[in-house]
Amino acid sequence: MTVSTPTQAKKRSPVLSSDWEWDTLGNLFDFRNGMNADKASYGFGVKFINVMEVIYNESIVSEIVQGTVSATPNQLRDFEVKRGDVLFNRTSEVTSEVGLTAVYQDDAPVVFGGFVIRGRPKDQRLNDDFNRYCFRISEIRKQIIQGGQGVVRSNIGQAELEKIKIRFPSKPEQQSIALVLMTIDGVLSKTQALIAQKELRKKGLMQRLLTGKKRLPGYSVEWKRVNMNTLFQRITRKNDQGCQKVVTISGRLGFVSQTDYFNKVIASDILDNYFLLRRGEFSYNKSYSNGYPWGAIKRLKHENEAVVTTLYICFGIHPKAKVSASFMENFFESGRLNQGLMRIAHEGGRAHGLLNVVPDDFFNLDIRVPAFEEQEAIAGVLDVAEKEIQLLRTKAARLRDQKKGLMQVLLTGKKRLKAFRG
Repeated sequence: MTVSTPTQAKKRSPVLSSDWEWDTLGNLFDFRNGMNADKASYGFGVKFINVMEVIYNESIVSEIVQGTVSATPNQLRDFEVKRGDVLFNRTSEVTSEVGLTAVYQDDAPVVFGGFVIRGRPKDQRLNDDFNRYCFRISEIRKQIIQGGQGVVRSNIGQAELEKIKIRFPSKPEQQSIALVLMTIDGVLSKTQALIAQKELRKKGLMQRLLTGKKRLPGYSVEWKRVNMNTLFQRITRKNDQGCQKVVTISGRLGFVSQTDYFNKVIASDILDNYFLLRRGEFSYNKSYSNGYPWGAIKRLKHENEAVVTTLYICFGIHPKAKVSASFMENFFESGRLNQGLMRIAHEGGRAHGLLNVVPDDFFNLDIRVPAFEEQEAIAGVLDVAEKEIQLLRTKAARLRDQKKGLMQVLLTGKKRLKAFRG
C-alpha cells in the first residue's frame, strides 16, 4: 500500500462540491457565427458588436457599442443579440484572447460580427450575471485555448466550443457568487474613473507647464530654442556583454519584456548586434500606435540594462548638457516633439506601421526648453501627479488580483459562500 507523505498530501486538489452540476456548452447553448458584411455597409444602421468589445468587456450594454452596420430584415432576425446571449471571440493573434466572452445585458437591438460566435442559452440553468465571470476562469480558458487552432492566428469554432465542459452550482448560489464579484467590480470601476480623472489633470498640467503657458512661481527667465544634438548623444552601443533582457517599447506600457508583450520572444537568437540600453537612457520606437501617432519615446527606469532592436533610435543626455531627464521624459510623453517628427518623416514612412525617421534628422530637431532649475521644478510637479496615478493603479491591480483569486475559488466550488456550505 502506498502512503502519501505530508508534502504529497498538500498537493492534492481540494474536494469539489458534489452538488454542482457538470455539462458541456453544447448542451447549454445554441451557437451561431456572426454576420459578415462588405465595407460599404459599415457606418450606419443598427449597432454592431465587434471582437474588441467582447475582449474588453465582461458585460455589454448598447451604450458601449460604437460600430453600426446596414442590415436587411433577415439579417436583423438571424444575427440579433438578445439579453443573456453569451458572445465568444472567435479569432485572435494572441492565444490568451481567443474565446474570451461577454454577456449582452440589454434589450436594445444589436447584431454581432463575423469574428464573434453567439451562444444562446437553451434553458435557464445558468444565470446571466454568473455567465459574466464563469467562462474566464483557468479551467475553462485552458479548454478553449486548447481547442483553438491556427499557425498565425488562434481560431475556435462552434464544434470546439460545444465540447467545453463546465461545472456550476444552483441558480441562487450562482447569483450570490456573481454579487460578490460585481461588488469588487464596482470598487474597481470607481478606482479606474479616479485614475482617468487624475490622468486628465496631469495631461492638463503637462499642456500648460511644458509649453511655458503657465510658469511656476519664481521663474521668469525666457525659454530657449535649442538643438537636440546639444542636449543628447546617440547611443549605438552593441550588446557585447550578453544581456538577455530583450524589451520592446509600448506606447501605453513603456518598456516591456517581449515575452510578456508578445507571449514569446521575437528577437533574433543572436543578440550581439542589438543595442544595449542602460538605466536612464531613452529609446524612440518609430512605430505609431494608439495615442502615439508619431511613435513613442520612453526612458529605461526599472532595469539596469536592456536590449532593444536597432530599428529604435537610442540616446542619452549629452555629458556636457545640463538637462533634467525627468523633464525630458515628460516632454516626450506629452507629444511636444510630434510637430517636428511630422516634418522629418519621409514620404512612404507609414509602410508596415514604421515611420521613416532617420537619426540625423531626429537629432537636428529644435525644441524649446527652460533653464535647468525650472526643468527640475516642472518635473517635480508632474512627478507628484504621476505618483498619485501610480498609487491608484496599484490599488486597481490589487483589486483585479483579488477578483481573479475569488473567481478561481468561487466559480469552481473550491470555496463556498457561507449560505451554501454543506
